[in-house]
Amino acid sequence: MGQSTHLLERFNFDSTYKIVGVCSQLDEKKVYQKWTFIINNLDKLKTAKQTVTHGKEFDEPVQDDEDLEIYVVKDKEVVETYYVSPKYKYVSYHPTDSTHGIFPFDISPLQQLADVKPISYRYQDFMFKSEEEFKKFLSVSKPKKNFLCWEDVSEELSGRFSVVIPKSEKIQKFKDGWALIEAELNRITSNKKDYLMSFNLTKSTETTFYYQVNTSKSIHQKFSLKDYSKSPWVPNVIEISTVWLK
Repeated sequence: MGQSTHLLERFNFDSTYKIVGVCSQLDEKKVYQKWTFIINNLDKLKTAKQTVTHGKEFDEPVQDDEDLEIYVVKDKEVVETYYVSPKYKYVSYHPTDSTHGIFPFDISPLQQLADVKPISYRYQDFMFKSEEEFKKFLSVSKPKKNFLCWEDVSEELSGRFSVVIPKSEKIQKFKDGWALIEAELNRITSNKKDYLMSFNLTKSTETTFYYQVNTSKSIHQKFSLKDYSKSPWVPNVIEISTVWLK
């Protein structure tokens, strides 16, 4: 593989970890089912850290329509996901928080270390209206042997509100209203990570533009756009995806 990088080098594996390989939830046919596996033996995890590598980033990778998803799990929470194609022999992931790449990768060393393969499993999604409800679910579910792992798939930031801006001589394109909302948010906060804007074409009409802002309740309270009204702030529900052994 030429220049190689250890895929799992950043993890300090202990008894709370395991590695789980499953087909994507979107892959109803489970194309790569025979490659599914679990590694939860600590010695094998440490061996995987020392021996599992990938090559130098592809310049023009051939991408698969289906992926095998490999989860690094700590205390039953997914802390990293790798997208692997056994067919095209690559791994797709973020080596750092800000960089993504697709690299040559052979899955066989992980397969050889597996404690169980293939595995029979199912996905199940849950929504919770409060942190207390979510924590109660985890306290009941985590001790169960067939509960493999969970991943937070909630919308970003803590809540949302909408702004509807009528079309006018000044507001003729959706970008005109977008600029007004963005300017008001930037007046309130200088950190772009404090909010996430989106334009909803479906909820817009022939005479209005509909925008949604994901942000905190405090920013919503400070948000005031002259001549335009905002909806009440709604807290985002907690959404998780879980994997269970059958």
